Amino acid sequence: MNRVVSLAAAAAIVSLLLSCGGGGGGDTATGAGTNGVAMEASTYAGDYVDTCEPIPDGRAVDTGAALYATSVLSVGLGTGASAQLVLRFDFFDNAICSGQPIGTLKNSNTSNTLTLVSVKTIDGRPAHRVILNFGVPSATYRAGPDAATVIYGSALPLQLPSVLFTGFGLRDLWSLNGNRLFEGDYTYDAEGFPTGLLATPAATWMASAPNGPEAPCAFQTLNWTANGQSCVGLGRSSASRASQIVVSTPNTGSSGSATFTCNNGTWSAPSGASCSLATPSFTMCPVQTITWTSGSTTCSSETPVTIAGNDISIVNNLVGKTGGQRMSCRADGTWAPWAGVTGYCVVTPPPTTDPLQLAQAKNCLNCHTVSDPGYTFGPTGYNFPSFQAIANFYRNSPPAPGVLENRVKSGSTGTFGSAPMPANPQVDDADLAILIPWILSR
Repeated sequence: MNRVVSLAAAAAIVSLLLSCGGGGGGDTATGAGTNGVAMEASTYAGDYVDTCEPIPDGRAVDTGAALYATSVLSVGLGTGASAQLVLRFDFFDNAICSGQPIGTLKNSNTSNTLTLVSVKTIDGRPAHRVILNFGVPSATYRAGPDAATVIYGSALPLQLPSVLFTGFGLRDLWSLNGNRLFEGDYTYDAEGFPTGLLATPAATWMASAPNGPEAPCAFQTLNWTANGQSCVGLGRSSASRASQIVVSTPNTGSSGSATFTCNNGTWSAPSGASCSLATPSFTMCPVQTITWTSGSTTCSSETPVTIAGNDISIVNNLVGKTGGQRMSCRADGTWAPWAGVTGYCVVTPPPTTDPLQLAQAKNCLNCHTVSDPGYTFGPTGYNFPSFQAIANFYRNSPPAPGVLENRVKSGSTGTFGSAPMPANPQVDDADLAILIPWILSR
């Protein structure tokens, strides 16, 4: 029943979680309602199971997997217009609620009651207005990450909405058609009862409630032997009938793995087991910040993790400095400068920002002049235009963004005669941002 889980403050009855309903049975009423319909709670005696529904804010604590659930509402045979209820939620970590549940919550509080209060006719069918009351379930739990959730379960802890652990009551409208229970819609009268029935059934009656979930297996140390060796590992908490591969715990002297299956709270004997003496581990040097000084300039860098005996080079990562150092990972797992040699470290000169100096530094003036006439070489008349000639060429037809930058970096042929423009990969984007506007302004 989409209404069974209400807010503790009863501010609203919402379809927060699951569907569950009451069961079918014979009409053994001795009294009748206003429409001549029996007012016996035994009309609904039985067990009803809902469909698989997601749990808002619910998850398996160990794995983080989202939770889904089915519910079973059991209505007792009842006396007159009242019957006792038992409500059970079975939780799963998959959206079709398949396999063994990873947890269950049962509310069999003696104060749980179903009470029939009146009868009305909806679309030609008799329907009972009912009041359902649920007491606080006798289940231990601890606070969750926020006030709206709690952590429930021991072997498999689950984060669940806290309203599941709070007593609540609600008013509904029920109509039984064969083994299908239809509930009230979401329009309410002045007394808080629904005024109409849903178009589709909310739950299905069953002759007997499905079996409860088998017990899960707790997080536990597991042992196995193979090839004359003994191994030990940690089994993760698990739903019944689920299997997992357990790997031997490091630093126990043995290495191997085995498959264990949870059987109703008990781990099975291992299968597919392997175990052997552990291979001696290698001494490793850890990540470490290294500093070195050359003259009066200090550089710094970080080593990677590596095996003892390896030599590696590190490069300074401090802004405004250039440097490098060769390091050795020693047999005891500590770092030392390679062969006792100190690396180099110098202050990086500030970048050149003067366009003419930058053009000279990047070898632009080897082929170009700043102003006309430029250079012409050889009998074929190879032409190397001046920056002034380049600016005049593009003045009335500006190049598309990136064209000149690409020609400087990658080279080109044919724009100014047959002389090829060589590639200049040494000119970076920061240099081009200074050079190109300056050239086009000549």
